[in-house]
Amino acid sequence: MDNASDKVIVQNGLIKGIKISNDLSITHLLFVDDVILFGMGTIEDWTAFKVILETFCEASGMNINLDKSYFLHYNVNDSILRRVSDILPYRFAHLELGFTYIGFFLKPSGYLVKDWLWLIKRFESCIKHWTNRLLSLCGRLVLIRAVLTSLPVYWCALFPIPSSILDKLRKLIFNFLWGSSAVKKKFHLVDWQLLARPISLGGWGIKHLPLFCISLRMKNFWFALNNSGIWNQLIRTKYMKNMSIQSWCINKYFRLTNTSRIWMAFIKTLHWIG
Repeated sequence: MDNASDKVIVQNGLIKGIKISNDLSITHLLFVDDVILFGMGTIEDWTAFKVILETFCEASGMNINLDKSYFLHYNVNDSILRRVSDILPYRFAHLELGFTYIGFFLKPSGYLVKDWLWLIKRFESCIKHWTNRLLSLCGRLVLIRAVLTSLPVYWCALFPIPSSILDKLRKLIFNFLWGSSAVKKKFHLVDWQLLARPISLGGWGIKHLPLFCISLRMKNFWFALNNSGIWNQLIRTKYMKNMSIQSWCINKYFRLTNTSRIWMAFIKTLHWIG
């Protein structure tokens, strides 16, 4: 569904999407084969979406993967849910449980430390695989710089990962570098703060994860403020009230309550780029 056909559908009143403001409504997000459709929980919305999906499948010869598709609902009447379940053949789940989109776990309420344990397991899985090989110190350093410190980039570019999780990741990296394990401890020859410096300053070029996360959020915030697109439109409409960047900064219209976690994480970096 391209932008032109989407506008026709909305103008005909078949689907309404989620209204952000009088001038902006979101009906869908598309990224390769990851699709999110937005509706207001009405039968009319989801009947129209069903027709669109069936038309697409018939025209393309492809089928929707029912095992990976969900209908996520929030504050929808039970009677409406029962009627929608008769229309759409997907599993139903409450939005509060969260969902994964483009590899990112999203949830409306606050993130807990346990929501990030999967990241530690991913680090441990890589390290466990590598420890079975005969690696020199230089080999381990290359793997750390090329793989381990790159794993959380996508997630920490949007969300502040809890400090306890980042500290655990740092310890895993440090132990792997010096060859320590649960059964065999090795002496750490150099302090972590020295290793986390840039090579030009005498360090080993290992990323300082807390500072790295802040810099990534700053970059994404700057990109969202200064580029066009749906993300820029949403931020300017919902949070900046269509002010210019200069006016918004001067008036300090920094809404931090009743807002998204991503926006809160962005605002906390504003003093670095203001």
